[in-house]
Amino acid sequence: TFGTTGELQYSDFTTKIISGIDKMMIRWNPKRYFSFLSKNISKNKSVQKEVLDMFMMSTEAVPYIRLNLGNYSCLNIIKNMNIPYLLIRGQQDQEINRSLGTTLEVLTTNKRATVVKLEEAGHIANMDRPDEFNKILENFWKQIPIEN
Repeated sequence: TFGTTGELQYSDFTTKIISGIDKMMIRWNPKRYFSFLSKNISKNKSVQKEVLDMFMMSTEAVPYIRLNLGNYSCLNIIKNMNIPYLLIRGQQDQEINRSLGTTLEVLTTNKRATVVKLEEAGHIANMDRPDEFNKILENFWKQIPIEN
C-alpha cells in the first residue's frame, strides 16, 4: 500500500465539514480548488497537472470519497495478515505520515510486513517517482518465496 494508512480516526463532524468544504469549493471554482489540492498531493508539476485532470473528471465524487475515508480501521487485519505486506511511505506525504503512528506500531508486530521510505515522493508515490517505486515493488516481490 501507499498514500494511505491502516487507520484514520476523524470524527463524523470533521469528515462532514471537509466534505462540505469540498462541495462548496467545487461549486465556486472546481479548477482552482483542485489545483490547490493537487499542489498538496505532489511537488512535481507534471504530476500536479495529471492529478488536476483526474479530479476534473471526477468532480462529483470527490466530496463523497473524503466523507467516507475519514474514519476507518484495518489495523486488526494488518496485524493478523499471514501474507507479505509492503507499505511504501512517501517522504513528502505529510498528512498520511502524520496519521501513520498506529499503523507503524502494528506493522512492527507482523514479521511479514515491510516498510520502505521513498524519498522525494508524496501522496501518489507511483507518479512522483515511478522508476524507484517500481524498483521497490520488484525487490519486494523477489523476496517472496514461491510455494508449490
